[in-house]
Amino acid sequence: MHRQLVVFLLLAFGISWGIDSFIIMQKVQPGPIIILAMWGPGLAAMITSFWFNKTVKPLGFVLKKPSYLLAGYLLPLLYAVPVYLAIWLFGFAGFNKGFNCSYLAFFTLGQLQQLFAATGGEIGWRGFLYPQLSKKFGRFNAALLTGIIWAVWHYPLIIFKHHEGPPLWYVLSCFSLMIISMSFLMAWLRDKSGNIWPAVLLYASHNFYVLVFLDNLTNPSLYRSYMYGETGIGLAISTFVIASLLWLKHEHSIAGTKQLINA
Repeated sequence: MHRQLVVFLLLAFGISWGIDSFIIMQKVQPGPIIILAMWGPGLAAMITSFWFNKTVKPLGFVLKKPSYLLAGYLLPLLYAVPVYLAIWLFGFAGFNKGFNCSYLAFFTLGQLQQLFAATGGEIGWRGFLYPQLSKKFGRFNAALLTGIIWAVWHYPLIIFKHHEGPPLWYVLSCFSLMIISMSFLMAWLRDKSGNIWPAVLLYASHNFYVLVFLDNLTNPSLYRSYMYGETGIGLAISTFVIASLLWLKHEHSIAGTKQLINA
C-alpha cells in the first residue's frame, strides 16, 4: 500500500504540476489546458491501480445508490448560495444585472465541461487516495489528509495568480479550509454511495456554480477576495459548517450500526 501511495502521488503531482509549470513559465491563460492538469490525479490512479493490481475496478466506477447523485449535485448550492445572497443583501458587492448568456447553452455546456474535468480529479482523490488512506489511517484522518493533499495540489496556480488583495497566507488559509471541508463532504458521499460519481457531481457542481455562475453574477468589489469566491472567508466557513454537520451525523450513524451489531 505504501508503494502504491508514493507512486500515485508522484504521478499525480508530476502530471498536474508539470502542466501548471508550463502555464506559469509561458504566462498563458489556463483555458482548456487546465482540464489536462485536473486529469492528472485520475491518470495517476488508473496507472497505479493497473500497475499494482492489474485492474481499475477498485476505483469506484460502478454506480451504486443513485439517490446520492442528487445530494452531490445540490450540496454546493447549499453552502454557496447563502454566502452570495448575504454578500448582495448586505451590500458588500452588487448583483451583476448585466451578466448575459445563452441560458440553455451556458448551463448545459458549462456543466458538461466541469463534469468531464471533475471526473479526472475524483478518479484520483476519492477513487484511489481516500480509500487507500482509509485502510491505513481510518475515515476521519483519510478525509483530512486527502483534503490537505488536494489543497496543496492547487497551490502553484493560486500563488502564480496572486498579485493583489488579501495577503497570500489569508488566501491559502481560506482556500485550504474550504477544500479540506469539501474533502469531508466528498468522503461522506464516497462512503455512503460506494462509488465516486456523487463526489464527481459535487466537484463539478461546485466549480460551475461558484466559479462560473455566482462569481459572474457578482460585481467586482474590494471585498471579493476577502469575503467570497474560493479564497474568501464566506465559503470557507459555510463549507466547514455543512461538512461538520454531515460528518458528525455520519459518524453517529456508523457508531449506532456497530452497537446494533454487537448487541
